[in-house]
Amino acid sequence: MTELVHTFRPNVFSSERSFRLGPDSLIWKDAQREDRLDYGEIATLNIASMTPPFGKPQSRCVLHPHSGGKIVLQSTSYKRPGIVEDCSASYVPMVRELMQRIMVANPQATFMAGQPWAMWCFWLIILIANALILLLALILALTGEFPLPAAAALMIVVAGVPLSWRVVRHGRPHPFDPRTLKEGELPG
Repeated sequence: MTELVHTFRPNVFSSERSFRLGPDSLIWKDAQREDRLDYGEIATLNIASMTPPFGKPQSRCVLHPHSGGKIVLQSTSYKRPGIVEDCSASYVPMVRELMQRIMVANPQATFMAGQPWAMWCFWLIILIANALILLLALILALTGEFPLPAAAALMIVVAGVPLSWRVVRHGRPHPFDPRTLKEGELPG
């Protein structure tokens, strides 16, 4: 089997990070350091996907070690402002194999799909606020008291509804069993 390596740049302000699967641990390095995490030390693996309004779908795999903190792998790489590259070709096989190695090293590990609860609740609040604003705008429009200068701000609210609905509808955190995934698929 060839060595699985996944390289990405998390944002435009950071250096490139490279992850590879070692025999007993996940190994990563960037411009400042190299580190590793034993597969048996990973308590939780969370995969969440999101499609921005004007972009490609993005997936993040967040590892939570028993010792605390988190390690993040993502399916996109920021090349420069406005340019995001899809790295799913290396991300998906890396995460799938990583899940298998975690299951072997730590059978008690938890596998979660969807946004973390705090993020999901944030998007739920945004959706509810958007719905209330739209309802208020409708009431004001029907009574003839809708201020025309507020129309531009209302368009922003309208644009946010599909994104927040998508996250709330599909992004609720839930456990999954990596053994039940179809070939080449990830949850989230």
